[in-house]
Amino acid sequence: MKKYLTSSEYCLGIRCPSLLWKSRNADGAPSLLSERTLIKLHHRCALEKYRELISDCLHINSDSCTEAKKETDAAIGRGALCISGATFISGDLCARCDVIKRRSDGTYALYVVKAAAHLHQTVCHDASFQVYVLAKNGIRVSRVFFVKLNTGYVQGESDPKELFLLENISARVASLVGGVEGRAGNMQKLMSKSEMPQTPIHNGCFAPSDCENRDICFAHLPKDNIFTLSGISHQIKFKLYRSRRYNVGDVLREGGLTPRQKKQLEMFEQGLPPEIDRENIEKFLSQIKYPIAYLDFETMQLPFPPFEGLRPFEPCAFQFSLHVKEKPGKRLRHTSFIARPGTDPRRAIAEALVESIPKKGSVGAYNMQLERMMLLSLANRFEDLRESLVSISNRLFDMMKPFEKNWYYDGGMKGACSLKAVLHALYPDDSSLDYRRLQGVHNGQEATNVYAALSSAPGRFPEEKEILSELEKYCALDTLALDKLYEKLSEAVREKKPKKKAKKAV
Repeated sequence: MKKYLTSSEYCLGIRCPSLLWKSRNADGAPSLLSERTLIKLHHRCALEKYRELISDCLHINSDSCTEAKKETDAAIGRGALCISGATFISGDLCARCDVIKRRSDGTYALYVVKAAAHLHQTVCHDASFQVYVLAKNGIRVSRVFFVKLNTGYVQGESDPKELFLLENISARVASLVGGVEGRAGNMQKLMSKSEMPQTPIHNGCFAPSDCENRDICFAHLPKDNIFTLSGISHQIKFKLYRSRRYNVGDVLREGGLTPRQKKQLEMFEQGLPPEIDRENIEKFLSQIKYPIAYLDFETMQLPFPPFEGLRPFEPCAFQFSLHVKEKPGKRLRHTSFIARPGTDPRRAIAEALVESIPKKGSVGAYNMQLERMMLLSLANRFEDLRESLVSISNRLFDMMKPFEKNWYYDGGMKGACSLKAVLHALYPDDSSLDYRRLQGVHNGQEATNVYAALSSAPGRFPEEKEILSELEKYCALDTLALDKLYEKLSEAVREKKPKKKAKKAV
């Protein structure tokens, strides 16, 4: 069967030629953790929901480009005014349109449906590819609309017709159509190569999110390269990269750093001991009371609010991990909760929190805004649990604070104060605290992606049970890490403070 270049592949090629080559030539389907897997699921769902709102629209469902093209030609020949899945072929290019509508002047309006609330340039490239292929088939597109999600929509309260909004992107798309032929031709040549092309590091490696090819494309760089540094502008990093300067020392020699940044990088490069503000750390720790409960949520932000009262992309907690230390020296007690994908987790998670978290003592989180937001959201929803959930929220303390305020700074943090950066810097040789040892989920974005994928198609993935187990291990490591940071801060305060030199008598 002939393989055509599709609009989705064209957009991959715009982002990164290597990513396009891998999508066509690498063995196997994208991982469930892959950004592409989740986006594909959500966009498919968006189109299905939008089609439900359109009356008298013919749907072409054939997976084959050639068969779908025949059905499209027949539908247009019969005078169909609205077609979903209309497919057009030009040479080696195949464009499958979400929705096209015939206008009174004989031209067409193209509707590009995405599970997104804001316009990204990728949408315009997608549409430009379609407009180009349609033009080659004698179909003139005079209007292009981006069908996006309305973040003001509330599930169970708003009219279903209010879920989508239209944005006219005709002018932006028109400016890109002229370049489609050349870009598509280059992509076709690239995909026929026997080996993946070596693509220089560029903005597409980081945006709209970290590329799944990064480990491959960054393999030639030293372990502690310029792109692992936090707080340094991409402008400085790319300037150094283009001149083949990849090391931390190169950043120091380049200049353009704040005094604080310069000091942090010098500490890393020279292996200097941590800078510790014991006075402020001692004040911070004095406010923490036993029993200490360390709490971490994992949330999903689905484009289509699955439960009553939610808006598109509104966070909804589906999992928590809790480690409790009753008193100094006592062993940690661990409790966890994870909802079955496809079910509303809010009542169950609220009850589990109230039952598991001690009624007194402090509750620690890292960058605690999310934990506070989730607790108060649940409190507002469940009147009978409000008092207990608000009490938990009021007892929160942020373990990130000493590191964010630079009261404890280790050169190994490389300018970052994220939980993983701090934990790795303070416990570099403790393999039990290394997220890389986990088999499946290694970071919060992966946790969100994989659970969202499971929730979008409950029961569809045979590895669901294994994935849920991996999510629990990941979340448990987050709360174990909080106790380890508490121990390190306590240890720093206990260390003997350097004596001040006595003043000489006058």
